[in-house]
Amino acid sequence: MEIIKYDNALKGKNSDKCKTLEYSFNDKEMDLGIATINGRYPDKGYGVNLVSKELIYIIEGKR
Repeated sequence: MEIIKYDNALKGKNSDKCKTLEYSFNDKEMDLGIATINGRYPDKGYGVNLVSKELIYIIEGKR
């Protein structure tokens, strides 16, 4: 098990509506990312990961 503290997370943002935290492990294939999205993101169209292994957990939202 690896422990990564909040202070070591990489903070970023994709837009004013999408803020991110990335916790990077010593694993070439996996890390943990948390995106907090308030409102519509992206502003139009859609976003796609071309390659990913992911688990998505949605805390709150509406369609």
